[in-house]
Amino acid sequence: RRLWWWEWRWWWLQQLNWWLGRYVSRRFASRAEADNQLTYHLALIAQGFSKGDGVQLGNGHQNWNSGGAPAVVSIVMPVYNQRAFMVEAIESIVSQTYPYWELIIVDDGSTDQLEAVLGPYRAHDRIAIYHRNHAGLPAALNFGFDQTRGDLLTWTSADNFLLPTNLDQMVNFLNRHPNVQGVYTNYLLLDERGEPYRRPVPGFYQSFTHPNKVGLSADVGQLNTSANFIGASFLYRRLLAKVVGQYSDNLGVEDYDFMMRANSLFTLSHLDSDAYLYGYRLHSNSLTGANWQSRHINRQVADLQRFDAIIRQPLYRLPCLVREYDPRLRLTAGAIWVLIVTVSSRQELQRLRGLKRGQRVVVIAAVTAGDSTAWLPELAALCDWIVLRHQTSGAKHILSARILINANPDWQSPFVKTLAYSTVAQRYQ
Repeated sequence: RRLWWWEWRWWWLQQLNWWLGRYVSRRFASRAEADNQLTYHLALIAQGFSKGDGVQLGNGHQNWNSGGAPAVVSIVMPVYNQRAFMVEAIESIVSQTYPYWELIIVDDGSTDQLEAVLGPYRAHDRIAIYHRNHAGLPAALNFGFDQTRGDLLTWTSADNFLLPTNLDQMVNFLNRHPNVQGVYTNYLLLDERGEPYRRPVPGFYQSFTHPNKVGLSADVGQLNTSANFIGASFLYRRLLAKVVGQYSDNLGVEDYDFMMRANSLFTLSHLDSDAYLYGYRLHSNSLTGANWQSRHINRQVADLQRFDAIIRQPLYRLPCLVREYDPRLRLTAGAIWVLIVTVSSRQELQRLRGLKRGQRVVVIAAVTAGDSTAWLPELAALCDWIVLRHQTSGAKHILSARILINANPDWQSPFVKTLAYSTVAQRYQ
């Protein structure tokens, strides 16, 4: 009985903190908007770097969304010893009302005879299954996303499930809001048997009358300072993933860290509906289900928020200077420098080999040669980003390179500065 009382006390404190946060954020909204130089919308990209139709990305696979075809959603499902819930999780994706999806299942070294569950799905033409030695969730996610080919990305745990219209509603929202790069929805809390969860859980935005319903805040301005209320039901564009980078494997709260970086550089939004589109299961084998792990995660969240406030946010506020590379150029302190190096032949790589790169220097190579396939891997090791001024089939073979394709880039566009801020911030992880 005393434990129940303490849980409800935590729930009330959480609600109070949320309402106070809303008041403060609205009270100082104009000031925050004036100071915030961090968010660059996709609409601005259309005015500069992308010339109207979005940045085409060399991500190791052909972009499926060409010629006006519907966007393909790539879903990554990492799994480690969660055989009991796998079938329900997979079937919830197969039964989606939105038909254009692919599922990448990454078995992270499970030891619970998972293959017996996965076997029937190997013949499915939109499901790919990979087995790896156990390396942890961030590594499994990064590997899974390297295998994706879709225009829109998300991931789900093997013990949770999507409601039938989950993808349909989020894809439609992103289609209607081209300035938004990521969307998230409300979700339901369930116990190990799939029944509605009836007890309060610290850190969740539960309804007072229906504790199994989690209605998330629509004010993303609080995300980096309060908690990861994006939740488990979300969808974001490949452009966001390309710029924000991989899930970090040294923080312990990789999903929150990823969303904090995304929120600082792009526009995230709650779905324009109160529908509950995802089932989040709380059980003894889940991170949230183990109290000691939850307490450990809370400490990691606090550490991450301090790191973001002290290290990353000041970096985002530094002036960003974009210049054509010149050996005589003096790189002063107190700014982030973007050096543009035009490369038209393999011989010109020598210029990059001699370039002194500081912690706050970002090198972008603009490739103008049509026969660059052979030396693109070497170039990728010498610079931070490659912009191909032409279409080439060679780009799809470089899985680790950061490649953009654009014939006439505007180097002074906000998007180029977004690339710089994100690249520098990742060096401080």
